[in-house]
Amino acid sequence: DVEFDLEEVYEKVKPEDQNPLKIVLVQEISRYNKLLSTVRKSLIDLDKGISGLVLISEDLELIMKSLFENKVPLQWKFAYYSLKPLNSWVLDLNKRIEQLRNWVQKGQPDVFWISGFSFPTGFTTALQQQASRKISEPIDQFTWEFTFEKMDTSITSPAKEGAYIEGLFLEGARWDGDRNCIAEAEPMKLYYRMPIVQFKPVYYEGKQKTKKGQNFYVCPTYMYPVRTGVREKPSFMFTVQLPYKPNPNNTGQNEQDFWIKRGTALLMSLVSDEV
Repeated sequence: DVEFDLEEVYEKVKPEDQNPLKIVLVQEISRYNKLLSTVRKSLIDLDKGISGLVLISEDLELIMKSLFENKVPLQWKFAYYSLKPLNSWVLDLNKRIEQLRNWVQKGQPDVFWISGFSFPTGFTTALQQQASRKISEPIDQFTWEFTFEKMDTSITSPAKEGAYIEGLFLEGARWDGDRNCIAEAEPMKLYYRMPIVQFKPVYYEGKQKTKKGQNFYVCPTYMYPVRTGVREKPSFMFTVQLPYKPNPNNTGQNEQDFWIKRGTALLMSLVSDEV
């Protein structure tokens, strides 16, 4: 994929109106432009080196070795961290670029593929900034409300508040679409796709309100399966409140502890997305 033409992007997107989501789009494009430029230069230099036109440096040798082993070269991992093998990583990168191109050409998407952002928390912060400016209240007075759509629901218009999100996977539990809550995973099944989720910033004064009879597991969300992350790229992003039904077989155990012991978490990417 060729890099974005930033002049064309600015002309179409018009980020000067300071819309937080437009700022996120331009920032994401800048990061991916740098990545695409780096990948293209590496491959051109490697081709020249193999042809005998230039000396193959130590960096190029490491890139060549990674390509032969179907691994993503370390020099290409600066934009976002991934555990995918090279062939899956390339497909994933094309999908990420496609989302940004469609956003520029066709306007803001109805549903955002949150896993396609190099900086997902920048996107969620932008949603809170939008809500904050709308009612002129401080951003730190906002929390999140999550609404879960039916599995395979087709969304044809953007959310009136916040945004519709897709691309999350559930580990250590499964999503029960009939009861609209998490439930115990099936034997030998590690991951489940989550339905589309509406992330809605909600202003609260002092204390957050919880409806009677609602039970939520405060579920951590990670960018990739290594939860500890690496120093350069932390894996933990934010928490999502997942509804659950009390377990009738539970004898006194704290329900939150039940899911914590299961290692229940949301992931934005897997080694393989075939689940």
